[in-house]
Amino acid sequence: VLIQWNQLEFSKKFIFNWPKIITRVEDGNSLKDAVEKSILEDRKNDDHYGIICISNTGDIVVDKTKDMIFYASHNGSVVTSF
Repeated sequence: VLIQWNQLEFSKKFIFNWPKIITRVEDGNSLKDAVEKSILEDRKNDDHYGIICISNTGDIVVDKTKDMIFYASHNGSVVTSF
């Protein structure tokens, strides 16, 4: 799972919430359904992030909680946002 987060405020809450997508998929939901459910919940909480999920079978789902998202990359030790 590649994660994009708000450039102004890193959301630790999101880091602890994204495993629910994995749990939903393991419980039988499609990746698309799992992401949609999580995004809808987090929009209600006014969370600000986008997510790119790629499954081991090649399914790709991209979604976001807000209209404007800042992007970031992580190389294993440094987070760069742009």
